[in-house]
Amino acid sequence: MRSCDNRTPLLGCTFGLIKVTVDGMYTILPINNFDHFYKILESKMVEKDFRRF
Repeated sequence: MRSCDNRTPLLGCTFGLIKVTVDGMYTILPINNFDHFYKILESKMVEKDFRRF
């Protein structure tokens, strides 16, 4: 992803993805689908956090 910041990959990718989602997909997807997508994103972030320790 071009929006990723190499110094902080997790934060860069997350904020980049949220920006893209809010700018584009959020206006197209129903609210329920967006919530489901966000929960998946959140669970993946938690997974990565645990792998770091």
